[in-house]
Amino acid sequence: MNISVIKDENGVLMMNPKAAARKQSEMGRRTLFAGNLNQKTDTVSQIRERAQKKAGKIIGDVFGAEKNLDNMVQEMKEQSAKLLDDRVHYAEELQRVYGEQAKLMEDNEITEESAEYKDLELLRKERDAALPNSKIEITEEEQEQLDRIHEQGLTQFQMDMLEKDEAVKVYSSRKEAAEKGVAAIADSLRFIQIERLKEHPMVDAQKQVEGIMKQANDEIIGEARKEGMENIDEKLNEIVEKAEEEAEKKEEEEEKLEERKEKQEELEKQIEKIKESTSDDAADTSHVSTDYEKDMQEVVQVYTGKKSKADQELEKMIENLEVIMEDLKGVEVDVNL
Repeated sequence: MNISVIKDENGVLMMNPKAAARKQSEMGRRTLFAGNLNQKTDTVSQIRERAQKKAGKIIGDVFGAEKNLDNMVQEMKEQSAKLLDDRVHYAEELQRVYGEQAKLMEDNEITEESAEYKDLELLRKERDAALPNSKIEITEEEQEQLDRIHEQGLTQFQMDMLEKDEAVKVYSSRKEAAEKGVAAIADSLRFIQIERLKEHPMVDAQKQVEGIMKQANDEIIGEARKEGMENIDEKLNEIVEKAEEEAEKKEEEEEKLEERKEKQEELEKQIEKIKESTSDDAADTSHVSTDYEKDMQEVVQVYTGKKSKADQELEKMIENLEVIMEDLKGVEVDVNL
């Protein structure tokens, strides 16, 4: 009986004597190539490499963003420090100009109650009223006074003071801009600090990395399980092949046993034949003995070689036959008497 155990296209085990022929054509599917082992190793390495690259990019992006933010904060602090220096400088320049104006008044012996200084104040009002979107208005009386001042011409004191006013205006504007810049930077730094307290980019990135590595480990475990199943299939195929070999050996043993059985039956027939011949003609014992010896030689020639259990049984039968022949010799002696 030829038993063949194979797997069909769906991976289902088949045990069918008729499948033996199909087994030979499908043996290639059960062959394990060393290249496949390298490919599995490469797959695991590729999974790890992809996960590490992805995790590295996330950490790198977050670290880069934090680094850029740190650089920006540092630049803002440096800019704020510079603006503070500028503010101090412009304040000092203003004090210098104010001092020069005070010295001009002192050198010209002019006080705020002097007519020349009052005309200076009217000239300043005219200047400010001429600015865009100014809400300053000049009265008719003031305009008549201004016309007289321009007709007479400005004094040197008035021209110097108006010139110093322009310097005061420039330094005041720059000082104010520096102060506004410092305030704006302080607000920005405060906002960044608050937002950083709300968010935890590095912590969040670390959680993402942990998730990525966990997913990669799950994939690797999946590959390992898949490889384990393939190894199980391989072992199963080995067991199947061994079972087929054992079945073939068993079939051969059955054939040998059947052949020995037939020979044993033939020998038994020969023994019966000898017994019958001795009972029919006891006097012709020499003929029986000669036939017996001839039969014995044939039996020995057939069963020479390795002794199996069947061979031992046959030898035992032969021994019994020899005992029978000894008995026949006794019969021969009685006949002679």
